Order: sequence, then C-alpha cells, then structure tokens
Amino acid sequence: MSTNPDSSIGAMIKIARIEMNLGVREAARRMNISPTYLSRMENGFELRPSDEIIARLSDVLKLDAKTLYLLSQRIPKSVIERVSNDPELLSQMLALM
Repeated sequence: MSTNPDSSIGAMIKIARIEMNLGVREAARRMNISPTYLSRMENGFELRPSDEIIARLSDVLKLDAKTLYLLSQRIPKSVIERVSNDPELLSQMLALM
C-alpha cells in the first residue's frame, strides 16, 4: 500500500471537502465512514476506495465518480460485469492486451 501524501485522489478529496467548508468529522459522518478512513484517503494511505465509497465521495463532495475511478486506478464492478457478460466486448478488451 502506498503512503504518498500527495496522492491525486487524496488531494482531490481534501480540496473538495475544504471548498465545501466541511471538517473531516462532518464529511465522514455524511459519508457514513470513519474520520480516520477519510483522513487516510486524503493523506494517500488509502488509494483504492470501494465502489460504495466512491459513490459516497461523489454524492457528498460533488465529485465526478468517473474521475475518482480513474485516479484510484479501479474499474467499477458494474463495468466488469458488463464486459464479462458481453462476449464481443470481452473479446475487444482482451485484444488490448
């Protein structure tokens, strides 16, 4: 696990929270996560939040979910399921390898 305090996703989360005038505790409460976990994300110790956490970050902090997925280098489960259930799309994706 990386411990880069300058993580792009962490910086994006922290900037959005500050711009909304939310403290760590209040933002975490609104997202139904622990303040410690939010702080760890902001400081680059948690770089790959789950789909559920990305949805909460997007909703509470008004951040674009697609950008959060890109910054966390994750593929949403819904995309994996769609690709897995579409043989032609799966073939196209595998051709990229």
